[in-house]
Amino acid sequence: MSIKQPLNSICHAIQRYIEETKTPAYYQPSPGGSLEDTVACGCKLCLVALRASGYQGRIDEIHDPEDEPFIHADVCVSGIRFSTFPPAPKLEVFIQQSTNNPSYNVIPVSTPIPASTSPEATIDRVADWLKTCLLNHSPLCPGAPTPSTVSTLPRRVLHVGTPSNPEIRLATPAPGEKGLYICLSHCWGGHQPLRTTLEPDTLTQFRSKIDWEDLPRTFQDAVLYTRALGIGYLWIDSLCIIQDSTEDWLVQSRAMASIYQNAILTLAATASVGPHDGLFRTSRPEHMATPLELAPSVQHRNCDMIDRASAPNIENGGCCCCCPENEAEHVKVYARTPLPHLQSPHPLLKRAWVLQERLLSPRILHFLADELAWECMGALECLCSALSISKATTSLPPDSPLAPVFRSHTAGHSGGAGVVPPWVFRKTRMHAPSFEYMAPAAVTDAWHELVEEYSAMRLSFGEDVFP
Repeated sequence: MSIKQPLNSICHAIQRYIEETKTPAYYQPSPGGSLEDTVACGCKLCLVALRASGYQGRIDEIHDPEDEPFIHADVCVSGIRFSTFPPAPKLEVFIQQSTNNPSYNVIPVSTPIPASTSPEATIDRVADWLKTCLLNHSPLCPGAPTPSTVSTLPRRVLHVGTPSNPEIRLATPAPGEKGLYICLSHCWGGHQPLRTTLEPDTLTQFRSKIDWEDLPRTFQDAVLYTRALGIGYLWIDSLCIIQDSTEDWLVQSRAMASIYQNAILTLAATASVGPHDGLFRTSRPEHMATPLELAPSVQHRNCDMIDRASAPNIENGGCCCCCPENEAEHVKVYARTPLPHLQSPHPLLKRAWVLQERLLSPRILHFLADELAWECMGALECLCSALSISKATTSLPPDSPLAPVFRSHTAGHSGGAGVVPPWVFRKTRMHAPSFEYMAPAAVTDAWHELVEEYSAMRLSFGEDVFP
């Protein structure tokens, strides 16, 4: 929906959009005033829009009447996204802490992404997601393991060692031995990764020790993250199944469902094409949060130039609607280019074998091109907050006019088109326990949908197709 209003009342237009339309809105400059005029009145939200536009180097175009440009404002969980039309890169504006300052309470609270997705930069957030899931998401997700509920270890697992004793080896637990372990979901790629085989006999060698230098980068990163989470064991298919033994492969491949289902977490190399791409990425500069300079450069003055017909909330002789008389609280506002969750390639999710790994794993940590995403039956989270459904009820003051939008975003989690990437809903739709409450026809439809999706995915071996 497009709403043509004077640009100098953008603050009012955003609030009107929030309260009435619930859709993205476009704002067109009017000859009677400018964004700078409203900023001169002391309007902080207009100042944010001005600084955001200047940050992208497009402010001159906004004021060019020949091009009839618009400012586009789109409200989402992770911030207010500004862009210009004609097109310019979107800019996402957010604050880090909730505020009682009415100048800023329409701006969502979000989090700057770290400089990389390495454990040093992200382990605290991921550990918090894991703890929250274990303690709060039952019965949707398995709860915190106890001595009586901890899972039996797979036939073989990697003993990952510790930072102080980093020796890695292939362990063979005793039958029935229990413990916590993590799985790795990855693409083998064109080049086969390090494998456990009988000929040559790497099985005996790996039981003694696996040299760090021999591990492909994705395996190394998975070991580092497993250690950082304090988990002692890691399951990787190419190392924990004897690859040249038909007998062992048949037994262990049939056990893969329970292996992934009983793992406390699955690390997914979602953005990696092969085992040498690694899990960790350095964040691109445009996605790093940059503080906006919001210090006013002009005297606060009367808003007589504002088109009051388009901003009816402005009192005679007063300032625009979101400008308080007293600024007691300084608020830091940040800008960044939004992360491309919808556009980024996800090579792993095109693999047929990975479909069962995603459906069966209770919790998945996706290593994406620029950040991390957490997927479980009880939550969807990411470092930048754009996918974080849980923030929809916690990132604004109760009286913020954004509340209706956030409730709408939360409701979109179950139907969700355009709110978050389509791939995040697969796990929810195929949640096996929910089949107990579905009509037989609905279960059949779900199965046909699953077979259709599997059939469209990529396989390395023809014998892996459904019969």
